[in-house]
Amino acid sequence: MGKGEILFTEGPLNKKILKFVLPLVMAYFIQQAYSSADLIIVGHYMGKNASAAIGASSLLITIAIGLFAGLAMGVSMLFARAYGAGDNERKKKIYHCSYRVAIGLGIGVTAAGFIFSPYLLKLMQTPDDIFELTVIYFRIYFLGITFMAVFEMFASIIRAVGNSSVPMIFQTIAGGINVILDLILVNILDNGIVAVSVATVIAQGIGVVLISVYLAKNMRKIFNGDTNAVYEKSGKTNECEEIKDKSVEAAVGELNNHDTSGDRTKKDDKGNDKTSVKDAPADNNREKSKEKYMTSDNIVSAIFALGMPVALQTMVMSISNMFLQANINTLGVDTITAYTAFFKIELFIYYPAVSVGQALLIASNQNIGAGKTERISLVIKTCLKIGLAMIIPLETLETIFAPYLVSIFNSEPGVIEVGTQIIRIIAPFYVVYLIYECMSNAVRAMGKTITATVVSITTFVGLRTFLYIIINVLNIQSVVNVSVIYISTWCLAVVLLMIIWNKLRKTAVGNDMA
Repeated sequence: MGKGEILFTEGPLNKKILKFVLPLVMAYFIQQAYSSADLIIVGHYMGKNASAAIGASSLLITIAIGLFAGLAMGVSMLFARAYGAGDNERKKKIYHCSYRVAIGLGIGVTAAGFIFSPYLLKLMQTPDDIFELTVIYFRIYFLGITFMAVFEMFASIIRAVGNSSVPMIFQTIAGGINVILDLILVNILDNGIVAVSVATVIAQGIGVVLISVYLAKNMRKIFNGDTNAVYEKSGKTNECEEIKDKSVEAAVGELNNHDTSGDRTKKDDKGNDKTSVKDAPADNNREKSKEKYMTSDNIVSAIFALGMPVALQTMVMSISNMFLQANINTLGVDTITAYTAFFKIELFIYYPAVSVGQALLIASNQNIGAGKTERISLVIKTCLKIGLAMIIPLETLETIFAPYLVSIFNSEPGVIEVGTQIIRIIAPFYVVYLIYECMSNAVRAMGKTITATVVSITTFVGLRTFLYIIINVLNIQSVVNVSVIYISTWCLAVVLLMIIWNKLRKTAVGNDMA
């Protein structure tokens, strides 16, 4: 095991989970800090219209980012399982294919965003007085989407072996460069929106260069084998070939039911081989198909099969927020600016919750790869305990100091008043969101990737859309009502996921999970 790697398949988990989570949280905080720098600098140099322009484009940007974050999670799940199973050859292939996916999709998403951004922003009812600024910021920001995609893919590989510190260091460097460039370019260029968006793209490019150099220098440690195999030009073209005539749902089922631990037959009282109920195939054809899929070189299909449901979940959540953003946009510039500030502030609670959820996913998949599914319950308990210890103090501090936090982004009294109200309604319920992150990843780790996505769509789209229609029909749009919509969807999602998890414990895993 290389330096910085964490093996979650052996020994106590408390220190290991915490060691993984803390650098990941710091990385997210740093990412948020240099993202907020755009908003802070623009707000003070150009006023609330420019701040509102950044906020109005944020959801569309989040949708694009969600695609790559989901696929990166698919890479993490695959790589963590290969790591837990000690399958070095498969680790190399996952790496080789992940950056191809990132570059190909990154270029496509950049082009689509550049072309269709005006139409999408109109659909979101972006006010006319900030529309032009919003389009400019969005289009320039999207030029760096490919950089972001590649960084996420490479970072997911490093994190899959339990090393969350290295991506954090590179994000710190890139973040510092972003802030410095913000301050320099905003005084050089006439348009502050152009300045901060260009600075962000440059910083993202530097981050990719740094993490690429690290991987090139540490191939042997990460893959624990001859790294030349990664770069061999063998002439094989099927290494990243997609599986034909296979639905995503079927592929996900096959992937997640695969056992990489080797021979898992059990002995009966007479010493004969006896297949466990858990490992028994539904039929011979399905078992053959599963074996062929998991032992093939079709890594791209595997990435999409595991990652797309997660990406879809993230994107759907963002799309649902577009309905709410449209409602927010009707409440005036002060409210738009206040929500923009809130979305930045809440991330300091959101990121710890997401980090704990990622730790749970990585640790669970390492144990699945090693054939130790009985440890997953322990992983869940440990992650919830650590998450609560982090979230409760953070949400308390945000609730108390809400006015001061909002004033960092905008000093106008109307914005501070509305922003404070939003924070004090939503922040106390982030404990619920933590449980959602943990339970959705627990369900996903146990092979129900699509199920977790369906729950998210049902709650974050179905319920939110329904409530959005209700408040518009009744003409009761307000800051309070919009905020309550967020909370209600979290609560319903947790209830559904807890029901699903309890069934999984009793039926899918059986006696192997204590």
